[in-house]
Amino acid sequence: MKSTIQQLPFYQFYLRDYTHPKNLSHAIGVIGSTRYCYAFTHLYRDTEKFTINSAVIKYGKGADFEWQKGNWGDRVYRQAGNIPGWDVMLTGESGEEMIKNYIPAYQAKYNRTVHKDDVAVLLWDFSTYKFISEHQWDLCLRQFENFFIEEHERNFGFRPPGNTKNAVTPGTTVVSDQTFDTLFTAT
Repeated sequence: MKSTIQQLPFYQFYLRDYTHPKNLSHAIGVIGSTRYCYAFTHLYRDTEKFTINSAVIKYGKGADFEWQKGNWGDRVYRQAGNIPGWDVMLTGESGEEMIKNYIPAYQAKYNRTVHKDDVAVLLWDFSTYKFISEHQWDLCLRQFENFFIEEHERNFGFRPPGNTKNAVTPGTTVVSDQTFDTLFTAT
C-alpha cells in the first residue's frame, strides 16, 4: 500500500488561505478529485526547537458522488467548516463531529488550541487509481484510510484523536470485478 500511496497525486490545502469553507471545496474541484483519502493536520510551533511541526487530528476518505452536483470535497468541506476560526462556521449535523468530538479530543491530548488558520488538509487523490473492483471502491478507500491510521499508530504508539476505531470492518475483503460478475451474473 505504501508504494501505491507514494505514486498518487498529493495536495496540501492550508485553511488560512480561505475565507469560507466553500473555497476549499472549489480548490478540490479545480484539481478534479472525486475519490480521495485525507488528513486534517494541526500546524504548531515548537518553541524549544524553533520549528513548525504538525500533528494529525484525523484521517478520512471521500467517496461519494456529491462532486457530480458540483459539491467537490464534500466530506472535507463539511468537517473543515466545523473547525473554529471561520467568520461564519457551518451549522448542522453534517461535519459537526469535528467540533464536538475530534477537536476536543485533540486539544485534550496535546493541550493545544486549534484554529482553522493552523490547519492543513492533506489529500491523496485516487481519482485515476485503478481499483481492483469498481463495485467496491468505497471499501478499497476505507482500507487505505485504515492503513494511514495504523501507520500513525505504528509510528507514534497511538491513533489520531479523530480515529479511535478502524475504518474497515475486520474480516471484509475486496472482490475483483471479474469474480463479482461471475458470481452475480444472471443467466
